[in-house]
Amino acid sequence: MTTAQVALATAPTVPLRFLVAFNPRPSRVLADESSYVPMEAIAEFGPVDSSRLRPTGDLLQGYSFIQDGDVAYAKVTPCFENGKGMYAQDLPGGYAFATTEITVLRPRPGLEPRYLAWVLQSDGFRSPGESLMSGAGGLKRVPEGYAASFRIPYPSISAQRAVADFLDRETAQIDAFIAKNEELMALLTERRTAVINAPFAAHARSARLAHACEALVDCPHTTPEVDEGGGYEAVRTASVRGGLFVPGQGIAVSEATWRARNGRRGPREGDVLFTREAPAGEACMVPSARVCLGQRMVLLRIDADRADGQFLVHQLYSREVQRYFEQAANGSTVTNIRLPLLRATPIWLPDLNEQINVREEITAKLLSIDEAIRTGTRAIDLARERRAALISAAVTGKIDVGVSA
Repeated sequence: MTTAQVALATAPTVPLRFLVAFNPRPSRVLADESSYVPMEAIAEFGPVDSSRLRPTGDLLQGYSFIQDGDVAYAKVTPCFENGKGMYAQDLPGGYAFATTEITVLRPRPGLEPRYLAWVLQSDGFRSPGESLMSGAGGLKRVPEGYAASFRIPYPSISAQRAVADFLDRETAQIDAFIAKNEELMALLTERRTAVINAPFAAHARSARLAHACEALVDCPHTTPEVDEGGGYEAVRTASVRGGLFVPGQGIAVSEATWRARNGRRGPREGDVLFTREAPAGEACMVPSARVCLGQRMVLLRIDADRADGQFLVHQLYSREVQRYFEQAANGSTVTNIRLPLLRATPIWLPDLNEQINVREEITAKLLSIDEAIRTGTRAIDLARERRAALISAAVTGKIDVGVSA
């Protein structure tokens, strides 16, 4: 271990409440109009869209206040888990108002804002916060007291700046790699959508999704207890992407939890998993009977005499159905597709033989596209894992960032 690493690894840890001011209010005269930053304008500690203007008088009550040099993180699910937050820089007039679903931290002298922003992105801050989230349904929040009592490694200001410089430089390379691959994924997704949409665009959607199902089953609105050796999986929204099941993104659970969450009859092969929010509108085939529903998931129990599950999955990604979800879904913080809306989704439901023919035609055309998407997705996931590991290692002194003794 180098001298620099020792300096970081042995730095004292200090509760954040002694190093920052939480949720400060304006202390100066403001312009008649001010920038407003809603949640959708906040990235994962990336650029912030501050282009929206509203009368300052309308914003002074009930909104968060941020100014250049402040650091903030989203405290509501799923934005907290997704890593949304900001290091405020170059705001119009040096300040802005923002959604109340963020916690704003103003560093006191001796704490480098960029270093604080990196600490707030680390797994050491995020993971405990996730376990403490509370609230109803899709509006769980991290308690304000969590950040106040969180103990941050507090080396010298030169060490903090060296950590920030190192992570600025190293993550920029990773981010560029991710961005390039995401551009490729966007092109592949467009091609995939075109292939899927072609057979559905020419037919009237005269049936409803409920006509293809024996039942639509909502998930228990509780978080299942983790059992790493349980052998069963509670599927989450992260388990379903682009019509495909993503292994390992769910929660490992015991057989007892699996039975309790499924009741008398759980998912079976041939049924469809659907995400009702965060994000809404994703679907895939049930991968095996050894799964149960995690939060924000719906099971489409397919009527095998009337419908083919994969045909329905393809159709759920057609432009018209996705547009229906976008127009009809609700939710100010996260889009939520409720069961009555889902049951009433207009679909094309020809006879079973034609469904199978359409499904086979689409599936054949998607083989090479989906393999390319899987390869690109794996590359992005590995890059994000490396990025997260790099951040955690840097702020805890597990790697040498070039801090002078």
